[in-house]
Amino acid sequence: MDLKIQFRFSRIRIGILSILFFFGFLGLFQNCSSNTSSYYYSQKQIEYGDLNFHRHLKVNEYINAFPQDEIMVPEKQDLTLQVHSFAKKTISKENKNLIQIAVKTRFPNAEESKDIKALCFVLDVSGSMNQGSKLEDSKTALINFLMEMKTGDEFSLVLFSDNATTLIPPQKIDSDSRPKIISKVKEIRVVAGTNIEAGLILGYSEMTKFAPLSTKRLILLTDGISNVGVLTPKEIAAKAKVQYLEGSRISTIGLGYDVNQSLLRTLAENGRGHYYFADSAKTLTKIIRDDFETLVIPIAKKITLNIVPNPGYKILKIYGAPENTPISFEKIVLNLGELNANDWRIIVLEVSGNQGSYNPISAQLTYSHIKTNRSQTISAILSKEIQSSNLKVNQNVARNSVIFSNAISLIEIGKLAEANRYQDALDLVNLQINNNRVLAEIDKIHSIDQEIETLGKVQNILQSRIGFGNLSDPKSESSKKDKKSLWDFVRLGVSLTGKVIPGPWTIIAELFLVLVESEN
Repeated sequence: MDLKIQFRFSRIRIGILSILFFFGFLGLFQNCSSNTSSYYYSQKQIEYGDLNFHRHLKVNEYINAFPQDEIMVPEKQDLTLQVHSFAKKTISKENKNLIQIAVKTRFPNAEESKDIKALCFVLDVSGSMNQGSKLEDSKTALINFLMEMKTGDEFSLVLFSDNATTLIPPQKIDSDSRPKIISKVKEIRVVAGTNIEAGLILGYSEMTKFAPLSTKRLILLTDGISNVGVLTPKEIAAKAKVQYLEGSRISTIGLGYDVNQSLLRTLAENGRGHYYFADSAKTLTKIIRDDFETLVIPIAKKITLNIVPNPGYKILKIYGAPENTPISFEKIVLNLGELNANDWRIIVLEVSGNQGSYNPISAQLTYSHIKTNRSQTISAILSKEIQSSNLKVNQNVARNSVIFSNAISLIEIGKLAEANRYQDALDLVNLQINNNRVLAEIDKIHSIDQEIETLGKVQNILQSRIGFGNLSDPKSESSKKDKKSLWDFVRLGVSLTGKVIPGPWTIIAELFLVLVESEN
């Protein structure tokens, strides 16, 4: 495909104006404890050519799916609070700006890593788990995880179908028990029926047998297609809450493309844990193994984020607030609950106000230490590194701004496609690919390459719906062009972004222009 994108102004204007409406929809986010699942699920939908991904995609989860390794937690602190501007100017020409608030916890210390971890896995062995390779993927991931569990940790495994049964009662992992447990896992087979309620109740019962001072976690692995016993998410979640044990948490892992996201998300939120999505044994192993510390090592609890606009400023919108958070333009209080090791939350505010003042908002974080219950308070204002004309834009902030705009554009693209407005959707995805190329040129961790690939897949789906066949890979196509001509093209696309798309998009366009100028 030729790099010179045909910007069809009339069609774009008609399609994009609905963004103003859809921004209001973004306030309906789920609790941010489930902080990545909709990103991975939408990726799988796109892979399958399903343009309904916008129905599940959540902007805050999209941002939080990307590592925030450049955010450093100061020594001897449990967590950090940072405030940054998406644009280099505090307030844009439209008298608005997007502000990023980042909360991140530290890595576990040696003492915490030695603590006994007690995990009860509740595994679905119903008929629906026989579709694809859900059960075999689960068994493979469990075996991989068992091989890496340290001696002294505790393990239990409950199976459920029509009813629930304990395959592995709570026991310590050692050289004798490990191979025996693995052997039993290998023998697991599918049975009819799905009674999630029974599995949860028995799982919690088994957890009472773990060592009193251990860090307890119940991890539910299922596609969530319940057809026996209590069926509704609300009823099953109520059961989970009733069975809640002090010091324990429930995390849910949805398996397969047809997963019941609503049920598993609700269960995790009521159990004060995380909801994950896994489409393969590889992904499932990564969640259980690589995210193990986040699953089982709590760092801070009772976390409350207070956001107050400074005189002359107003908070217009917030992206990433937990569900049912009361939004007041005078003060916003976010209950972030509990965060675990190397965990983070990225929240984005749209603000407006007086250009004469530098700091649009003040943020304060209060929390309690997990073991001592000691209360701590951290305050933060806008980082001045964005203000200085001698410093380049913070790459972490720039990356998050692009990812934020990708999430917004993908939701709008899906809605346009749902209305059979494929050309309008294609114009928007072309525009967003162009914007991603800006950051890809300077992105040291290459996360934006992945975003360009995702947008390219959507581009191909839309092109096939229109009837022009497949398009070339946008990343490889751009690499064939001279860098100078690419930057000229980028300047054109970025300036058009600001003119065609109103509101927050203009702010991001200004950031792109700063990036272009700083790199040339």
